[in-house]
Amino acid sequence: MREAILIVFCLFIASFWEILISPVIAIYGIEPNIGVMLVAFFALYRTGFAYAFFAFLWGLIIDSVSPGNMGWNSLILILIGSAISFIRNHFNWQGVSTQVAVVFLSVLVHTSVNYIIQNIDSLGNFFYFIVRFAVASALYSGIIWLLIQYLPVFRYRTRGI
Repeated sequence: MREAILIVFCLFIASFWEILISPVIAIYGIEPNIGVMLVAFFALYRTGFAYAFFAFLWGLIIDSVSPGNMGWNSLILILIGSAISFIRNHFNWQGVSTQVAVVFLSVLVHTSVNYIIQNIDSLGNFFYFIVRFAVASALYSGIIWLLIQYLPVFRYRTRGI
């Protein structure tokens, strides 16, 4: 029950972020990817498959904007969450630099694969898109993850959040 409340709360936070905050803090159209950052949060700090439930629901919410690609975002986010959960179980992930690298790579993979799926017919601008949007969005998300890690709320974690 507690996990479900946290997932619903994070869905509202992510929706609020995407609608109101993200357009304000966008730099030349580059926005941080709050959905992937929250999937990383659930995969790193929560037990079980909470990341899969959040990733599935957030993917459906994001896909409702373009229903022609319904389900792809959910699949990509669940696979990213599974990879992060694997990293959590098999490697030392407690370092902030490791977490920033995981978020950076996750956003980069999500943005790149999402671009490939949406523009499968014309991939002529793929490398331009990767450099212009995917890498920049991944850097922006990594910087926000780094800033969040140094908030006093997250500083002393003994048993998770």
